[in-house]
Amino acid sequence: GKLQKNRRNKGQYKGVARMRNQLLLLQGVTGILLTVIFLLLSDTLAEKLFRVPYSASALKLLAPVIVIQALDVVLLGYFQGIGSQMPALISAVLRQGFFLVFGSLFGRILAGYGDKVSGLLKNSSYSGMYGAMGVALGILLTELLVLLFLFILYMGSDRKADLQRSQEGLRRTESLGDTMRVFYGTGWQSIVISLLAQLPILLGPLLYLRSVVRLQSLAPAVDPVSETALLTDVSGAIADYGSFFGKCLLLCGALILLLAARCFPVYGRLYAAIRREDARHSRNMASAGLHFVWAAGLYLTVTMAVTAPQMAAGFFPGRDTGVEQMLRAGSIMILLGGLAVLFSMILLAYEERYILMGAAGALLILDVILQNLFVKGSQYHVMGILYGLLVSAGILVAGLLAYTIWRGRISREYIRILGVPLIGAGIMGLVMLLVTRLLSAHLGNVACLVVAAILGAVVYGIILIATKNIREYEIGALYGKQARKLLGRIFS
Repeated sequence: GKLQKNRRNKGQYKGVARMRNQLLLLQGVTGILLTVIFLLLSDTLAEKLFRVPYSASALKLLAPVIVIQALDVVLLGYFQGIGSQMPALISAVLRQGFFLVFGSLFGRILAGYGDKVSGLLKNSSYSGMYGAMGVALGILLTELLVLLFLFILYMGSDRKADLQRSQEGLRRTESLGDTMRVFYGTGWQSIVISLLAQLPILLGPLLYLRSVVRLQSLAPAVDPVSETALLTDVSGAIADYGSFFGKCLLLCGALILLLAARCFPVYGRLYAAIRREDARHSRNMASAGLHFVWAAGLYLTVTMAVTAPQMAAGFFPGRDTGVEQMLRAGSIMILLGGLAVLFSMILLAYEERYILMGAAGALLILDVILQNLFVKGSQYHVMGILYGLLVSAGILVAGLLAYTIWRGRISREYIRILGVPLIGAGIMGLVMLLVTRLLSAHLGNVACLVVAAILGAVVYGIILIATKNIREYEIGALYGKQARKLLGRIFS
């Protein structure tokens, strides 16, 4: 996106169109090659790396996602190059929504079929295998629909304008080799940061399943009773991780995405202020982002933690145990994840990519170490993955906050930005807890959750308004001038 934007600003319209086509070709060929390699190695990865032979079918279904994602990033880069961030935001929301629908739908359908096959063949592994295939099928369908959405937007955009303006601008074009050199030469830092940030989530199931399989192979030789005392059944481990991923991690990710969506306007204004060397305005923009993420993140965290019993019973009924515990512990991840995204945007705005790369690397190392410790300490329960991720993310956010304060990137109104929302969230939590205790016996779980969330939001908003906690420039940074005029009258 930045490469195309820079060339468009220089008048190199023909080079922009040529680079876009070359990147589509490059990403398509690379994605197909990696997809074929992944298909060929899926059996080996399932048996040797994951040590779960029945997961090979799910891996094969996930292989086409590689080429789809490779094309997605080029289309998103095109829209970012013309200054539009909405396709990236909408596609991220659609991806979460589609997966919640199709992942749970196909997962349940195929898991039920797997139960029947397991009963006929007297082998419980087929239930987990078919369930994983259903989730993989949901992911594949989700990525196809997101790609179709981006392709429709791309075809409807003014993509031919660059070729039409190429007669007026500079005619300098680049070969495929030049495009590859410039693309990977300028984007390698972003690629490394993305990989380091995603590896903790990818390594979680790998390390967990390998530990369970290793324990299962050693348990009968060491202690025959330990096989029943510990979670050593591979299919049960897969089911538990599927429950953790689909019911906790994915839900928290969707809520983190809502927080991150409001950070994009702040990032744009912060970046512009930094380029103008306006230190005061840049501090105000960074403080506005921190204030919003902290206040909104506290509301989401407290709401999920207090209403976890109603949420588990209302939205995730079934035989799964521990969902309530997952939701309560995972609620903290919403706040930590939102803060991590915000601090990452602040570092990117100041072009401190090496600091961000080091932070992502430290997160990866901490997560691997702590996940191993917590998984073993929890007797190989899937909650150990969540506890390790929470502690490592907490250390990362604390470090980024200390660095941001040390560099003077935010204002020093700590009581207003951090203290007042924290006290208000505590009062709101007590009110929501009282509401759920009084109404849970008379209303359904979903109705009780909705009433508690609305009343909590009203109480929280009254506290923030009464204390004049929100400034007009924060409203303008987050919602624009019109919202600033309207909401400024309320908070002034």
